[in-house]
Amino acid sequence: RGMSTEDVLPRIEAWQSRIDKEFSEHSQKSLRELNQWQSSLQKELLADWWKLSEFLIMKWNDMSRTGENKTHVPVGYPAWWADMVGFSNDIHPLWVQRASKPCPLCPDVAQPTVSLPRSWDFSREEWSTACHLIQLPIPQVSQQFR
Repeated sequence: RGMSTEDVLPRIEAWQSRIDKEFSEHSQKSLRELNQWQSSLQKELLADWWKLSEFLIMKWNDMSRTGENKTHVPVGYPAWWADMVGFSNDIHPLWVQRASKPCPLCPDVAQPTVSLPRSWDFSREEWSTACHLIQLPIPQVSQQFR
């Protein structure tokens, strides 16, 4: 959310406002002048987006936020999400599975209004609400890799 709301969306809105304003000023000009304006605007827009990309990398690199006279402010995961998935300092894998209902810690959860299919039934070529575990064949390893 941070990058979109703080950096990208405001830039899109600013460019759109500028384009709308300038287009109304250029709309009555000759085709050649309109072409020149459009070409120059595209070059400027492209340069600005490349500049923005470098800024975003600087600002949001490595799960931290740099800016506003602060460097390396950790962004991290939201606490509700980390708690929900059991995030800890344990380096061992944590296996997660589909929840039957939303976690109460998760903000702004919309209650489901329909039941979606859970898996694809390959034999009948249709979606199924039952949960099927599919046994995939184990590939044979060539002798040269053993």
